Amino acid sequence: MKTISIKSVLAGLAMIIDERYWDEAVMLEHIAKGFLQMNLEAKYEQKVANLEVKEHKATLPEDLKYITQIVVAVQNKYYPMRATTNPFHNSICDNKLLAPCPTCKYEYSISPSGVITTNMYDGEIVIAYLAIPTDENGDMLIPDDETLKEALTHYVLYKYWLTKYMMKEEGSEGRMQFHLKMWSTLSKKAMNLNLPTIDKLENLKNINNHLVPRNNRYSQLFQTLNNQENVGF
Repeated sequence: MKTISIKSVLAGLAMIIDERYWDEAVMLEHIAKGFLQMNLEAKYEQKVANLEVKEHKATLPEDLKYITQIVVAVQNKYYPMRATTNPFHNSICDNKLLAPCPTCKYEYSISPSGVITTNMYDGEIVIAYLAIPTDENGDMLIPDDETLKEALTHYVLYKYWLTKYMMKEEGSEGRMQFHLKMWSTLSKKAMNLNLPTIDKLENLKNINNHLVPRNNRYSQLFQTLNNQENVGF
C-alpha cells in the first residue's frame, strides 16, 4: 500500500485547533503515538543490516524494533544464529574463552543497551529486522488510508481536549469523550488494513497445507517455507 508522511494529517488539524494553542511538534508526537498504538502490520518495514563483530560484540541498528533472524557469514555461506540459553553466555564471551570456538553453535544474546554478544570472536553477521518506516527527512510513514487518517485526527483531538479537561475548561469533557469514542471506532475500522492480499493468502495456504512436518525451516532461513508440498504415493 502507498504510504505518506504523518505530516499529512496536520493539514486537517490546523483548521480545527485554535492557532494560539497550535504546537506542531506536540501534534506530530500525538499522531505517532496513536499510530503505534494500533496493531497494524503496515507500521513496520522489513530491513537487513550487515554488522561487523569485534571481540564478540556488535551494535544493533538504531531503528531496530523486532529481530526476525540473524545469520553469520562464514566463507560466503550463511548459517542461522540462535538466541542463547546459556546463562553464562555473556561472561564467557567477555573473558574471550570462546575465541576461537570452531565446535560451538552460533549463538547470541542482546543487552538492553542494544549490544549483541556472539560466541564468534570476529566476523560478520547479517540481521533481518523490523523497523518503523521513515522518509528521507526522517518523518514516520503511514498508510495512505482515509479511515486511518481520520482516526488519528480524532486521537489528536482527544489528547487536545483531555488537556483542556485537566485544566477544568467548561465543555471540554464532552468534546474529549466524543473524540475518544470516534478514535475507538475508527481505529478498529482501520484494522481492515491488515487483511491479507491474494499473494499472502497463497503463502498461508502453502505453509499450512502439508502432510510432512517442516521442522528445519529456521535453519534454511525460511527460504522454502511457502513452497508447495509434493508428496508421491
